Amino acid sequence: MIDRERFEQLAALAVAHEATPAERTELETALARDPALAAEFAALRRTDDQLRRAARRKAAAEPPPGPVLSMLDEARRAALSARQAAEATAAGAPNVTAFQPAKAPGRGLSMWLTLAACGLVLAGLVYVFLPAKSGSKDIAVFAPRGATGFTQPRLVWDAQPGQKYNVWILPPGSDVNARALYIAKDVLPPVAFASLKPGPALEGQPASQGLAPGQEYRVLVCLAGADRLAGTAYSFRTAPDAAAAAPPIGLEAAQKLAADGRPADALAALAELPAEQRERPEARDLEAQLRAQILSSPPP
Repeated sequence: MIDRERFEQLAALAVAHEATPAERTELETALARDPALAAEFAALRRTDDQLRRAARRKAAAEPPPGPVLSMLDEARRAALSARQAAEATAAGAPNVTAFQPAKAPGRGLSMWLTLAACGLVLAGLVYVFLPAKSGSKDIAVFAPRGATGFTQPRLVWDAQPGQKYNVWILPPGSDVNARALYIAKDVLPPVAFASLKPGPALEGQPASQGLAPGQEYRVLVCLAGADRLAGTAYSFRTAPDAAAAAPPIGLEAAQKLAADGRPADALAALAELPAEQRERPEARDLEAQLRAQILSSPPP
């Protein structure tokens, strides 16, 4: 069982894209064993992604305020220092102490990123963060993520009980309010690509058989009835040799896709399994591993 301090060290390194392969493996194992940590790390990743997107939008005219940069940099430095101290101690060096940022007790990485987000909001840099009255919830989107080997990918995310969702597939690099390529409203995961309706961006064009191979896209998921800005968006891409089909369904298909390095496609193959098959130990173990792997992967 990983302790809190170690989790925050690994999470900080992963969010900063400075984790070693061994550290990434350690973090993935911890996330697979503890759903609460997996959910927390997913929220950290989304917060970090929103901060980076917001900073990029305003970087030319107005850089992020100094306290925000200092706060994030101290979390990164503390994690790197802890790694170096552990390496030095293992090599026999005496009296090695890791750098410890000056922070209040109990204020961990999660709180630091939250405060950083608040700093950006107060600075007027972020419009992707929602007002509290919106009822927005963090949504963990699992597929499509990264590269998909199918032009008709299945959409998979974590749903709240009794809650329906709206989903959009958007052009690459677009704002969340851009004209959508495909839309589905009042749905629950998993969502088959065939159930999506053509959006305004495809108006007047011939019926499509799916996405184009070798292209970048964005998937956006939000609560039904909420503004698009309340949603969670991820970039993904179709492989150049993407099959003109939907992902297969089944444990064996998922195992093969996982072995081929396509964790999101593999999870999509498990998502359509009947409940009794999905609850089998081998399926549950594979799903936990895939979820941890997807959540710990750097955002596109």
